[in-house]
Amino acid sequence: MKRILFLLLILMAFFATYFYISQTQSVTNGGLDISERSFAVKDPAEIHKIVIKNKALPTYVIERDEKKEWKFNEFYKADRHIMTNIIEVLTKVDVKFIPPSAARQHIVDNMNKIGIAVEIYNKAGDKIRDYIVGSNLNDERGTYYLVRGKSQPYAMEFPYIEGSLRDRFVYQLQDLRDRYIFDENVERIVKVEVHYPKSVDKGYILVREGSETWDVLNANGEKSNTKVVNQRAVEDVLSEFEHVASEAFENENPKRDRIESAAPFCTIDVTFDNGVKKAVKLLPVLDFVDDRVQTDELEQLELIERFFVQTNWKDLYSMQKLQVKKVLRPYNYFFK
Repeated sequence: MKRILFLLLILMAFFATYFYISQTQSVTNGGLDISERSFAVKDPAEIHKIVIKNKALPTYVIERDEKKEWKFNEFYKADRHIMTNIIEVLTKVDVKFIPPSAARQHIVDNMNKIGIAVEIYNKAGDKIRDYIVGSNLNDERGTYYLVRGKSQPYAMEFPYIEGSLRDRFVYQLQDLRDRYIFDENVERIVKVEVHYPKSVDKGYILVREGSETWDVLNANGEKSNTKVVNQRAVEDVLSEFEHVASEAFENENPKRDRIESAAPFCTIDVTFDNGVKKAVKLLPVLDFVDDRVQTDELEQLELIERFFVQTNWKDLYSMQKLQVKKVLRPYNYFFK
């Protein structure tokens, strides 16, 4: 009995030693190199800058700003949903299997042709990950990865979710851009001007007079001395500016010149406490679909479902009316 126990202990020690060596030793001369296969960044907060280099697309440098919001190429705000997908794949990717030696060179050669280079930096500017994302597996249930400077590729997966990891790094410029027209902290708004060129008397101007108090002026900037402002009505309109999302960018719309030269249904100017102003013009999409239609008065609002939105930051969007319906009020709406 003692002899059997002794032999079992020897076998256990042997397998423990073998397992340790297999997990730590780098094998060369044609063997597997498993010394570098940790692609995931475990703590998302450690990620401060991401560089994505795709030979078929522009290079994207995505970085957290002082507000901890993601911007790319130093100018554009990144889409929050896209960034959620990117951060997930940077932090949760895991090894699915190690490709056989016979397939290794073919995978690496393919990476040299279509590989996407990914670099990840922390806040101090240190490069904490540097790897190449290759092609997807034949069954689309994983993607090949390779640490830069190494020769052993790995088949990687997103645990519990089957599908391509490569697709999470492939974006056109407009796919990566944030689509919000207004995404504001209402406390920083000091003035809102809404004008209807064909319904001038319906326009209004909201002016902050205190932390929770607003004056309402008519389209000519005149204040009523007899009417009492309904502050809740003002707050209801202001809350709309917290999230006004577009459907899509229309910068490549073939009718763009015609759209931007047309008279708007409405103009909206929002001024902030730092002096910055965001100005947009709303143009009913229906007017450019059917030449017989001209919806340019506030009374025709119910006929409108979607707008083109021309902006003072040079983008053109399309947007559903529901996104700004609360803002499209007449002057008299704000009084008790």
